[in-house]
Amino acid sequence: MKIESQEFAVVLLDIDDFKSINDKYGHIYGDQTLQAFSDSMKKNMDNKGIVTRFGGEEFMLVFDDINHEVIEDTLNKVAEEFALYGKQSKGIELSFRGGVEVFYQEDEIVKLFNQADHKLYYAKHTGKKKIVFDIDV
Repeated sequence: MKIESQEFAVVLLDIDDFKSINDKYGHIYGDQTLQAFSDSMKKNMDNKGIVTRFGGEEFMLVFDDINHEVIEDTLNKVAEEFALYGKQSKGIELSFRGGVEVFYQEDEIVKLFNQADHKLYYAKHTGKKKIVFDIDV
């Protein structure tokens, strides 16, 4: 992405309360939940970038476009599908949080991940179903 594009966006996502999902419904359902989340992201990221598991229940989306509306629209579609999966499979509410950071050619990759991670942790500490594009200090 760095070579092919001047700018791109990274979104780090984390499933809300994933440990309690595993604890209450078991690890098999937890794995199915991860797969459903992954499938929804892959479907909705079609031709927009890449999806990768970042660790545990964290995922990273790399958008080849930095358009805020494209990113937000994609994440909203994933959120709707993921919530529907939770309702249909167990009658529960499934959601996620995330942090968005834009990479500019002059930036360092480490800075990109640190900023996205910082925004994800901010989202985790300030509520559920939350995507943080900017942090007001």
